[in-house]
Amino acid sequence: MKKLVTVATLLTAGASQAAGFANNTHTARATGMTSAMTAHVHDASSVAFNPAGLAGLDTFELLVGGAAVVPVANLTAQGSTTAEATKFGVSPPPHLFVAYPFMKGFTAGVGVYSPYGAALEWPETFSGRFVATYSQMATFNINPTLAYAPTEWLRVGAGLDVLYGMLKIRQSIPLSAEAEAGATITGTDVALGFNAGVQADLVKDRLSAGLTYRSATTLGFKGDAEFTDVPEPLQAAFAKQGVTVSMPMPQSVGLGLSYTPTPRLLLAVDATWWNWSRLQKLDLDFENTAFSTSQPKNWHNRWQFSLGGEYAVTPALTVRAGAGYDPTPVPDETLTPELPDSNRIQGALGLTYGFGHLSLSGGYQLLLFTEKRSTAPSAPGTYTGSLHVLSFTLGYKV
Repeated sequence: MKKLVTVATLLTAGASQAAGFANNTHTARATGMTSAMTAHVHDASSVAFNPAGLAGLDTFELLVGGAAVVPVANLTAQGSTTAEATKFGVSPPPHLFVAYPFMKGFTAGVGVYSPYGAALEWPETFSGRFVATYSQMATFNINPTLAYAPTEWLRVGAGLDVLYGMLKIRQSIPLSAEAEAGATITGTDVALGFNAGVQADLVKDRLSAGLTYRSATTLGFKGDAEFTDVPEPLQAAFAKQGVTVSMPMPQSVGLGLSYTPTPRLLLAVDATWWNWSRLQKLDLDFENTAFSTSQPKNWHNRWQFSLGGEYAVTPALTVRAGAGYDPTPVPDETLTPELPDSNRIQGALGLTYGFGHLSLSGGYQLLLFTEKRSTAPSAPGTYTGSLHVLSFTLGYKV
């Protein structure tokens, strides 16, 4: 029964847009600037990037869109010369932001977006199938926000996070030299948190600074474990049963500067601290306590760095680009196939075209995973990979 202990590792699911399992490309504009948004964002998406930025709005705004996230991971198992690759798959995190300045100095907004999660699937014959064959964790954050501008140069804001999480994971279970069973776990939970931020114009129309914070939360996934292809003598032991897992989400602190050397050009830099060390272990509690286990993870805190710029070619057309570096929080000894993470090098392009009250934005980001060797006893080997993100956002402004 202890063959199920590896199920706990699946909860840090799949390749995501930022290291660990964070997502931060919540609009096409952010995708095209590698999310270097903290100091200068003044549109409805400020809800996610820096709530203080909402106070820079002077009219109603709606942003709605989605992304196609395509991960590719490869594992060359220890002792092998052949790389095994994940199946083709697309994760489609959506985003919706609405904001309205309802009185002088005050702006209210709300966002619905996915701050954490991803999905990854390995072939059924994968050498690490007893650790992972499929993993998906999706979160949706409802984030009502209020911002205030006490002066022309200072903006502050705060919001409530109502985080809904869903989980689905699969793995194979070795029963004998000839027989394998399958395990599928599903679960959901809701957690509460908050975010807050400040923006200041250090030099009017030229230089701005931003600071943003998002609190830690914990999703206690509650659901069911179901087993397939179990021989009749073992079916009583592998009956459908309840399962609970506590999954910590990190707190984060973002610092940013933006510089506008000319009215058409904006340059931005962000540094974000992620408190990944909250994830030291994962406890998995089954109704059948013989299956329950605790898995060490021992993640480390990390800083993520992003550069971005945009240039207004015409009043209607803006182009942008970005680059970034995002080091992994996962140590070699706990690196396993459900999260084949490594240091990430990012590059991005994007554009926006406006027509009347509407605008259409597109962004593309490529993340390259540097080679990383795992010493985890369950699946040692060398990982490489990449991630493609294609985002679209439709905007409406009165």
